[in-house]
Amino acid sequence: MPAPAATLKVTLLGLRREGEGILPGSVEVTLSLRGSTEGKEWQATLSAQVPAEMMSGYLQNGLRTISQKVLELIVRGYGLATNSTALTWE
Repeated sequence: MPAPAATLKVTLLGLRREGEGILPGSVEVTLSLRGSTEGKEWQATLSAQVPAEMMSGYLQNGLRTISQKVLELIVRGYGLATNSTALTWE
């Protein structure tokens, strides 16, 4: 029998341009991730600070595109790091 399909639901929880801990020129994006892998459900909250210049076009195109872009940046960065010596775990 084939394994159950993986699912992923991404919800934008917050977007901050200013405030405690926000690096100058950055935007903090907080996402809720809910999914299932091999029939087991999981959830996570992810906050990331990205350069505002990378987000400018996405900020104009709506909230959904912001969530997609941030998740894409993280997944792409992880993929690149795992193929080199740049990935470290703490």
